[in-house]
Amino acid sequence: GYKVTGVDLSPESLKVAEAHDVTGTVKYEVADAFKLPYPDQSFDVLTAMDFLEHVENPQGVIKEFNRVLKPGGLFFFHT
Repeated sequence: GYKVTGVDLSPESLKVAEAHDVTGTVKYEVADAFKLPYPDQSFDVLTAMDFLEHVENPQGVIKEFNRVLKPGGLFFFHT
């Protein structure tokens, strides 16, 4: 019952993710994690899996995630 959006800067990576999506319900969008195309407080939950260790400014990504995360929302990450 959740609305899930998968975001990546690489269209090719999104195609791979979509090919493995057995639900067929995820919305995939090309977007920059430093400038997400969503209004403030858009998401209840955000995840960053094996991502933060690959950017030069992880604090900038976390700041942007904070902007689009609803108050009391959850942020899960793995490095």
